[in-house]
Amino acid sequence: MKKYELDANEINIHNSLINDMLGNQEYLSSIIRLISNIDDNEVICVDGDWGVGKTFFVKQLIYLIRHYKEGINQSQFKLIEAEKEKLINICDNNLVFYYNAWENDDHNNPFESIIYNILNDYPQYKDEITNRFDKEEFFKEFLNILTKILSNKFLNTDLSAENFEKIKSFKDLSNEINTCEEKKKLFETLINRILNNKRMILVIDELDRCNPNFATKLLEVVKHFYNLKNITTIIVSNNKELQSTVKQQYGQEFNAYSYLNRFYDYIITIDNNRSVNYSKKYLKFKTETFLPHDVFYAMIDKYKFTLRDCNRYRVLYDTAVEYIESTNRTDFCLDKKENTCIHAIILPIIFAFKIKDIDAYNQCLNGQTKKLQEAIDYLNKYFIKNKHGRWLIDFINIDKKYEEITDEEIVESISNVFKDFYNLKGMNKWFLSAIKISL
Repeated sequence: MKKYELDANEINIHNSLINDMLGNQEYLSSIIRLISNIDDNEVICVDGDWGVGKTFFVKQLIYLIRHYKEGINQSQFKLIEAEKEKLINICDNNLVFYYNAWENDDHNNPFESIIYNILNDYPQYKDEITNRFDKEEFFKEFLNILTKILSNKFLNTDLSAENFEKIKSFKDLSNEINTCEEKKKLFETLINRILNNKRMILVIDELDRCNPNFATKLLEVVKHFYNLKNITTIIVSNNKELQSTVKQQYGQEFNAYSYLNRFYDYIITIDNNRSVNYSKKYLKFKTETFLPHDVFYAMIDKYKFTLRDCNRYRVLYDTAVEYIESTNRTDFCLDKKENTCIHAIILPIIFAFKIKDIDAYNQCLNGQTKKLQEAIDYLNKYFIKNKHGRWLIDFINIDKKYEEITDEEIVESISNVFKDFYNLKGMNKWFLSAIKISL
C-alpha cells in the first residue's frame, strides 16, 4: 500500500519549492523578510499543531539558504521571487544549522549536545578548530568544559581572540576557565571561528516532543547562552503541547504561556488552511465521479485536517476504494442511488470520523446516526458554498419537486439509507470490515 507522507528529502523539498504543493509561499516570504531584518540576537518560534508541516517548512527554508546560489535555476522558485534579494543576502551572510531536539533528548546537557552536533554538521570548521589542538584532548576537555557551563566557580581569565591564539591545548584552557561569564566568552570565540564573520541561523526542531526536563533546559540554554548578536534561533514547536510539557516540569498551576513568551521575540503560526489545496495537488483523489473525493474535501475542511491527517485519509481511501467506487452491488438489494449514498458519501464520512472524531466513529459502528446527520448537514452546506448547489438531492429518493425538498429532508434521507443498510441481513460483516480497516 502506497504511503503518502512526503519525506523531507532534497528532491521533494526542491520540487515543493517549484510547485508550492504545500502552500508555503506566504510563510516562506514572511520568515525571509523577518530574518533579513534581524541584526541582533532574536528568537523566532514556528508554531503549529502536529502534522501541519512545520518541519517540512523549515527544511524548505534551510534548503533555500544552503542551495539557492549553487548554480540551480533560481527562476524555478517563483514562490519567493518577491524576496529574491533578501534571500540572496541571507545566503551570503548566514550559516544555517538544523538540530532535532527530540532525537537528542537522551543527552544530559542540551548545550553540549547542540555544540557537538554543530561541529559534526560542519566538519570543515571542526577540522579548522581541532587542528590547533590535540584532537583527543579537544573532545575530552572541550565537552567537559561545556558540561560545566553553569558552574559557580569564579576566577579571572582574559579570553580575548589574541589570548585565545596563545592557548596550545584544551588542558591549558580548562585550567584557565573559571567563571560562567568567561565560559560564555570561550563559546563566543569558538562560534566566531566557525562563522568567520557570518551569522548563524540555529533551527531547533521538535522541542514539544522532548522529555520535560530536556525541553526546559534547552529553552534556558537558548535564553542564556545563545544570546550572541550573530545568532538567530528558530524554535519549531507545537506550543500547546510545549505548554503541557513545561507544566509537567513546573506544575499544573504554572503559567506556561507566559513562560514561553519570555523566550520568543516573534511567532509564525502555521495553520491548517492549506489542507484541501494540498490534497487536490498532491493526493489527487481519482474516482469515476467527482462525488467521493469532494466528500473527502468537505470532511478535510470540516475537521481542519493537518497535512498528516490528509495523508492518512488517503491511505484509508486507497484501502477501501473498491467499496467507495462500487456502483453495481446488488447483493444487498440496493438501488443505484442507495449504493452511491453508501459508497461515495457515508464511507468517506466515517473514515473522517475514524481519524478525527472517535465518538462519532463508534456511533456509526453501533448504527447510530446523530453525528452522521451533523456531518451530512455540513456536507450539504459545503456543496452549496462551493457552487455544487444542492448536489445531494441527486442521490436520494424523495417523491417531491426539487425546489420543495428541504435541507432537513436531504440529511434525514441519506442517514436513513445508512440505518436501513446497517440493519440488512449480512450487512455487518461486509460493511464493518470496510470501515474497520486499519490506519
